[in-house]
Amino acid sequence: MAALTGNAINTSYSGLLKTTDNGALTATEKALTDGLGNNSTLSVGTASASFTGNLDLSGATVTGLPSGSAGLENGTGTDSLQSASSLTTVAANAAGNDSIALGDSASATRADGIAIGNGAAANGGGGDGSIAIGKGSIASANKSIAIGINGTTSSSEGIVIGDDVDSTASDRAIAIGNAINISNAADSITLGTQADTSGDSGITIGRDASATASQAVALGRDVTAATANTVSVKALETQTDSTT
Repeated sequence: MAALTGNAINTSYSGLLKTTDNGALTATEKALTDGLGNNSTLSVGTASASFTGNLDLSGATVTGLPSGSAGLENGTGTDSLQSASSLTTVAANAAGNDSIALGDSASATRADGIAIGNGAAANGGGGDGSIAIGKGSIASANKSIAIGINGTTSSSEGIVIGDDVDSTASDRAIAIGNAINISNAADSITLGTQADTSGDSGITIGRDASATASQAVALGRDVTAATANTVSVKALETQTDSTT
């Protein structure tokens, strides 16, 4: 029977719970044991308690736990995901449907937008999504991608990669490098530190190189391609396979 009433001590003591040293509780946790000295997985003290084994809460109702998620939580957008507000100084904001925002003040208000990093933003209207990865990166146009530090693209389908790489009014432009700022150069390609392309469909490859004319190509450091539909280089060597 479950009650101790009517049971002799010598036949029931083995089922009693006690501290491991048979003493009173103190600030130091003690394992609870049965009357035969078998340790349980629970240790208790006057100020704390702990488990050494598994704690199965299946079917239990748990109350009093601190609010906030350990890592991820739902955003305000449908099927969206954001880092928990308890993890950052400024909460992330995944307000776009199917969006993801991770990091301090990260924001993904565009549908299907992804913003990862401190201050990263995939915002703006339209439903084609954009991707911003890295501190201060901003991708604010449909299908635009900004990866790096403080990079920005407001150009539809534009891609910027690197440090301080910016693209405006240059749809489908690609810029990779450092300290690049291109504008009004749709369908252009710019590669290199401080390289610049200002002509539509222009191509610039090299540090401080520049393609200023439409469909001009600048190859090499400090080269300027200012003539439309022309490839500009400082010097050109053509090599062919030797013949007998």
